[in-house]
Amino acid sequence: MTIKTRNIADDAVTAAKLADDAVVNANLAANSVDSAEIVAGAVDKTHLSGGFLKFAVAAGQDETMDTTITITGIAAGDEVVLFAVFTTAASIASLALRATTDVTATANTLTIGANAANNTNNQYLVAYLDLT
Repeated sequence: MTIKTRNIADDAVTAAKLADDAVVNANLAANSVDSAEIVAGAVDKTHLSGGFLKFAVAAGQDETMDTTITITGIAAGDEVVLFAVFTTAASIASLALRATTDVTATANTLTIGANAANNTNNQYLVAYLDLT
């Protein structure tokens, strides 16, 4: 059965009247909702899967022992999706990707586990999903 929107009275259908999971992607026709129909503020960080992607650049550190770098805005629960080292910060000769498992996000800090690298002359590029 198809119900045309012109046959539905204003305010006849509200979120309070819909059962949980009554409207799912499988029940929506292709292109039934476009961006012009989404009001400002209707979609926020908590309603986006993955949150927002943010970037930070920070000075390199000696990683021969556990160390931390300041990343303003990062928090425990945020997901680091890229941790890279620009070798030779002054000339940015190359970009070396690092395993995101080498780092842990806490309040405004990224902790790097000890390894053999001394990156004091280098620079970090960090991309993370702001999930908090």
